[in-house]
Amino acid sequence: REDLPREVRRIAAWLGYDADGADAPRVEAATANSSFEFMRSHGAQFDEHFTFARRRDAMGVPAEYVFGEAGVVGKVREGGGGARVEERRRVEDEAELLVRQQRVERDEAQSDADVLARARHERQGGE
Repeated sequence: REDLPREVRRIAAWLGYDADGADAPRVEAATANSSFEFMRSHGAQFDEHFTFARRRDAMGVPAEYVFGEAGVVGKVREGGGGARVEERRRVEDEAELLVRQQRVERDEAQSDADVLARARHERQGGE
């Protein structure tokens, strides 16, 4: 972060590239594409839409939920880590609500299963 070009050249050399010779244009492009300015101007390339789409069902998120809005959700933020406190709280509240809803549904399903098991047991002559 303090000397991005130096670090990119160091990593390129470690990977076997000739950072100051034949591979210099590649290293320069990698340096440019690693800058915050590049990431900020190409924010959609660094968000979690792909992961979210693959994990939606496992997380119990309804299919109609749209992951963020263009330019709102992403790994590249303006103003540092505390800039999206309200957004984080809103997401945490939504997640908590989903978890509570799943618990209620699970408890209701368990109650239904208990009722069926008792009725089955009584029908078979048990008490």
